[in-house]
Amino acid sequence: IEQVREEELESFTNFVMGHINQSGQTTVDRIHKLLSMLLSDSVAGQLTQEEVKTFLDKKVKQKLFSYTGGVYKKHKITLRGLVSVFLFVKFFVKFFVKRLHNILIYCLLIFIYSFLLLYVYK
Repeated sequence: IEQVREEELESFTNFVMGHINQSGQTTVDRIHKLLSMLLSDSVAGQLTQEEVKTFLDKKVKQKLFSYTGGVYKKHKITLRGLVSVFLFVKFFVKFFVKRLHNILIYCLLIFIYSFLLLYVYK
C-alpha cells in the first residue's frame, strides 16, 4: 500500500508545483486538503498531513521549491524551468529553421524566448 501511495503522490508532483507556482506560496494544510479532494477515491486519498509534509520535504530536497517559515514557495528560477525554456526554444528553432529560412521567424523566436525567460524569472 505504501508503494502505491508513493507512486500516486509522485504522479501529482506537477500539480503541486503548478499550485505553488500559481499561488506563489502555500502551506502543508492547503496542499493536504487539495490532494485529499483529488485523491478521495484512491489509496492515497487517506493521506495524513505528516505524509504530505514528508512528500513535500522530498521535493524541497530535489530543489523543486523551497520551504521557509512553514510555507512552501516557488523559486525565483529553477534549473528545471530553464531547461524547459531551452527545450521549448530548441524545438521551435529546429521546426522553423528547417522549413522556413526567414528573418522574421528568427525575430519571432527571439521574442518568444525573451518572453519565456521573463515568465520563468517572474
